[in-house]
Amino acid sequence: MPHAIDVRNLSKTFHPRRGFARWLSASPISHDLKVLEDLTFHVQRGEIFGLLGPNGAGKSTLLRILATLMHPTVGEARLLGYDTVRDEARVRERVGLVLGDERSFYWRLTGRENLRFFGALYNLRGGDRDRRIDAVAARLSMEAYLDQRYDAYSTGMRQKLSLARGLLGDAEVLLLDEPTRGLDPAASESLLSAIQTLSRDAGVTIVMVTHRMTEAQAVCDSIGVLGNGGLRTARDLGTIGRSAGSARRYTFYAQPDARQAEKSLGGLTFISAVQCDAKTISVTVEEPAQHLAEVLDLLGREGLRIEHVESNGAPIQELFELCEPDVRREVG
Repeated sequence: MPHAIDVRNLSKTFHPRRGFARWLSASPISHDLKVLEDLTFHVQRGEIFGLLGPNGAGKSTLLRILATLMHPTVGEARLLGYDTVRDEARVRERVGLVLGDERSFYWRLTGRENLRFFGALYNLRGGDRDRRIDAVAARLSMEAYLDQRYDAYSTGMRQKLSLARGLLGDAEVLLLDEPTRGLDPAASESLLSAIQTLSRDAGVTIVMVTHRMTEAQAVCDSIGVLGNGGLRTARDLGTIGRSAGSARRYTFYAQPDARQAEKSLGGLTFISAVQCDAKTISVTVEEPAQHLAEVLDLLGREGLRIEHVESNGAPIQELFELCEPDVRREVG
C-alpha cells in the first residue's frame, strides 16, 4: 500500500522579484533564500506526524507545498500517490489545510452558516451538505455551539470550526499548522483528543505543526524536526522524550568574565553545547539533578560570581540531533 505522504529530494528556494515586478511586490527578499533543502521522508496512512522546528525553519512552507498552494523548486511530493504539481486537482479533493491564524470566517454568521458557505466551495449542496456538516460537528463534539454566531466563539471553538472546515471535503489527509496556538490547557486537550479520534476512528492521516514536544509525545506516532533547511525523523518518541527530558539547558549570567570558564566546562562529560560570551554561559547539563551542583562548584572555582540563572527544556537543535538523519526508515 502506498504511503499517505511521500516526499523525495524536495527543496524550496524563494527568489527575489526582478525588474518592474520587484517594485510591485511586498516581499522583502533581496537575494535567493533556500528554506527547505533535499527533504526525503514519508508518512504512513492513518498516522499522526508531528512537525517541529524553530520559527523560520520552513514548517509552514512544507505544509503549503503538500496542500498544492506552493510548488517545490526541486524534487517531488506525493499525497495518496498523486503528485502535488501534476495532479493538483486530485490532491485538493483529498487534503484539508487548517492554518493557525484563521481569518476567513464570517463573524456575523453562525458556525453552521459558515460551514454551509465553505461546503458549497467543495461542491456540496442541499441535504448532502447539511448531513456532512452534522457528521463533522458530531465527530468534533461541536453540536452545542454550532448555531451560535462566530463572533461569540472562544479561541478553542474557532479552532475546532477551522478543523471542521478542513474535514468538510471528506479529507483523507489533514495538514494542521499549530492547531493549539493560543488555547488554554483545557481547550488544547479537547482539540488534541479530537485529532486523535480522527486518526484512530476515521483513518485520517494528519501532519501537525507544533512547538511543544510534550504535545507531540501525547498524540503523534512519529515526529520530524526541521532545522537549517533539513529534516530528521524519528519513530521512537519514548526514547526521544527520555533523552530530551534527561538534559536541561541553563544560562548563567556571571561576573567578571564568563568566558574564563569555557574550557573547564567543555571538559566535563555531562556537559554539551557550551556557548560563552563576556556575560553569559549557556550549557546543556545531562541529568541536572545529579550534576548541577558540580557545575556551580566549577564556576565558583573559576572565580565567577553568578548573578542570575535561566533554565528551559532541551532546545529544538538537540531534538534534531536525536532524530534519524536524513531519510525516514521504512517500517513494516
